[in-house]
Amino acid sequence: MSKLDVSRRKFLQVGSAAFTLPLAAAVPAAAQSSPNPMGVDFHIELPSPPAHIPNRKLPVRQRGTTVIPVDPPTDGVSDCSAVIQAAIDALPEDGGTVLIKYHRTGGINESVYMMNLMANQQPTGKKAYYALNLRSNVLLQLEPGVQLQAMANNVPRAYMFLLQNVHDVEIAGGAILGERFNHTNSGKGTDEWGFGISLSGSTAITIRNILVSNFEGDGITIAQGGSPLVVPTDIVLWKTRCIGNRRQGVSLTEGNGVYLWDSEFSWTHGTAPADGLDIEGTVSNVFIDRCLFDTNQGNGVELNPGKTGQIRNINITNCVFTGNYSALYLSSGSTNVMDTCTMYGNAMYQNRWKALHINGSVTRNFKIGGIGPCDPRNNSFANNQTQYTHQVMYPLTATQVKQGYFAGTDMEASTYVQSPESGNVFGWNFYPAVDDGTSQLSGPCGILGL
Repeated sequence: MSKLDVSRRKFLQVGSAAFTLPLAAAVPAAAQSSPNPMGVDFHIELPSPPAHIPNRKLPVRQRGTTVIPVDPPTDGVSDCSAVIQAAIDALPEDGGTVLIKYHRTGGINESVYMMNLMANQQPTGKKAYYALNLRSNVLLQLEPGVQLQAMANNVPRAYMFLLQNVHDVEIAGGAILGERFNHTNSGKGTDEWGFGISLSGSTAITIRNILVSNFEGDGITIAQGGSPLVVPTDIVLWKTRCIGNRRQGVSLTEGNGVYLWDSEFSWTHGTAPADGLDIEGTVSNVFIDRCLFDTNQGNGVELNPGKTGQIRNINITNCVFTGNYSALYLSSGSTNVMDTCTMYGNAMYQNRWKALHINGSVTRNFKIGGIGPCDPRNNSFANNQTQYTHQVMYPLTATQVKQGYFAGTDMEASTYVQSPESGNVFGWNFYPAVDDGTSQLSGPCGILGL
């Protein structure tokens, strides 16, 4: 099979049953020009599919060759933020690498370094507290097994890492852990602004191979910032796990050219919206591939442009959505823009509400599923709306293929979204095997059962 051919099916183990997950072709041409750190040719109709782990070709970030190792205090009590910040500040003008070294601090090979999220405070703006302020041209590398644990605090807005108006930054390895279970409310609201990583007005940023968990607000937030305002571009999350955060796994409120690859956004719960990934405001050219959205109190992915926002060209491929409220929840009004979304090769099963909720009078040019019964871009649906059916079924079956929109447990769309003038296309997708006269057996496609 040639490089431009779509790849073969892949299978995902679900409990004791193998749930068929068609592997999608890569995303179609982008709706508009965008930053292109991945080398994807947006003008090819069906480029080769994304490479499997570990063969992603991540963009190269610019930095110097200086490496400063850090040996933080190992007593499990002392604040380690100052010694790490000192190493960041000591790098030469062209930057370099700060390496946080693994040392056993107790337990079974634990390496836990305590971080004071109130160690520093922004002098202006939101005046947020933060533990570390990252510079441009820096790699912050945590050795395998290193955990940075936030100390308890009682302020409404505090971050582990602050990235404000910087470029060419990488954060890699280890884990950063919040203090949501030890937090004392400030008395000034919900305190939902305690973030693991606050990224504003920054470009050329890579966050990879890291766990971001148990923060009072978002695991990661990506927004515009600076004066004049700078929109984040060329942002890459690879092998990033945002798990158990209180408000969102990731909030993306402004951005152009954002890539989420081979990552997990799960178990978000505590305060609304509680999504795995929440895309709001004005955002364009987002590519989400081979990600898991599991058991979020809110939705797996929510698209909400607000009153005047513009969300364009969102591509969701080869992902698994299970246990969320909806897999994809979209609600747009009449004064915003919600244009172009592709959903190819995803598995959506056992979500509590409809797998897809697509509403609004300006929602245009969505492509959901493939163009034929055996197209690898077909999505798979099974056993959704469990909070009303109260049926959790194993083994799962999605062995019949149908074309078009089908109201029921899997989809809910407004009249406009279903209309031809919207440009939305509900293509071919796999569903549980029910002989309703609209299905074709998928055996000829090579998907024989689960």
